Amino acid sequence: MSAGTLKVNNCTPTCAQGSYVKYPILVVLWRAVSWPKHAGRDYFSRLTWIFTGNRPARAPTAQTFTLPAPGRP
Repeated sequence: MSAGTLKVNNCTPTCAQGSYVKYPILVVLWRAVSWPKHAGRDYFSRLTWIFTGNRPARAPTAQTFTLPAPGRP
């Protein structure tokens, strides 16, 4: 786990003219799986961020993302 800051464009009045708002988050990398064609090496296939304070409107408290295998687009 690691603490960090997520910067989100508020898109006001437009996304090109918007400013970035900072939100405190906790970042967790998890679900280690074997790295294809690299025996004995693993990578984390999931990333979850958890808002620890204010968060953007309509944003869930936590979001999880699936990460691609290293070396793949």
